[in-house]
Amino acid sequence: TGLRVVYQAPLGRLLAGCDWTDQGNRIVMRTTGPNLYDNELALISADGTNFKSLFARKTNRMSNPVFSVDGQRILFAYDVNNTGFQTATGRQLNSRMQLLDITSGVLTDASNGKTDGTNDLDPRFSANGANLIYTNSDNTNTPT
Repeated sequence: TGLRVVYQAPLGRLLAGCDWTDQGNRIVMRTTGPNLYDNELALISADGTNFKSLFARKTNRMSNPVFSVDGQRILFAYDVNNTGFQTATGRQLNSRMQLLDITSGVLTDASNGKTDGTNDLDPRFSANGANLIYTNSDNTNTPT
């Protein structure tokens, strides 16, 4: 009980994932377009108002976003490969973790020391916010 629609994706886009923070009572979400590589991160108030696009890539895979403990940054991963490489299965060649400062819009690469030929995927903050938890996998797109 008590469920209600807060936001509906625009025609031709799907809501793929979201996170909520009580710091400002906001939701960050990822929408995806007609293919796996068309992604956008956006911020809204918890009542569904005040839509603000934060980061969009029409040709790069992206993970679902999560808020930092203080609600000031967004953590996500996206394939920084800019060659236009795309497959039907959504293979990524160089997915890296990114921290996006909501206020300034500054994007910081958080994949320090990542091995070439691998992808950093599905990052999250640890419970105390001091560390990042993520999966690193080779980019061959084959089950291990």
